[in-house]
Amino acid sequence: MITALARIVTDFFLKYKAINNEDADIYQYGNEIIISSVIDLLIVFILGLIYKELLNAVLFFISFLLLRTFGGGYHANTYLKCKIIYIIDISVVLFLSKYAVFIYNLHTMILISMFSTTVIFFLAPIENPNKPLSESETVKNARKSKVLSVILCLMIIVLYRINKEISLTLLLTYFSAAAAMIIEYLRKGGTVHEDQKENG
Repeated sequence: MITALARIVTDFFLKYKAINNEDADIYQYGNEIIISSVIDLLIVFILGLIYKELLNAVLFFISFLLLRTFGGGYHANTYLKCKIIYIIDISVVLFLSKYAVFIYNLHTMILISMFSTTVIFFLAPIENPNKPLSESETVKNARKSKVLSVILCLMIIVLYRINKEISLTLLLTYFSAAAAMIIEYLRKGGTVHEDQKENG
């Protein structure tokens, strides 16, 4: 569906000569990303309203998007599969942050934070097969992932004393992004970008 919608938009641009035929594939991919992101945002708002956790849903969307943008991770082979996994992912995070907050403690926060940070520091960025990274992009994304990781950890720690539910939401999102990296890393046979190994 997403590919078909993106094709309609691309064909519209081509029809009115807003883009060149040579650039059609690039615009097609860009339109797919835009449409996919809009659907993700709609999913976030709908589930946020269903769980009555709109703030947590938005925090999930922003932090997960940033971590995935620079760190990469698992990529489903179809948009449908991608959205189903996304819905399950955010549903689990919102459910646990709301109903499991009473068992959330300092030890859990430290263990999950340390695990997620280790994964991101050693594996990020993991390339998207549809968007290969140059050497400079790999180095920049690795640094940005590490900076985001540190910032997120600090937010989780500070918010633990102020608002445990938000702290848990961010922690679970952090863990989810790290898990996506591990899955993709294992799926690739345990390999990372050569430039990352050299500059990591």
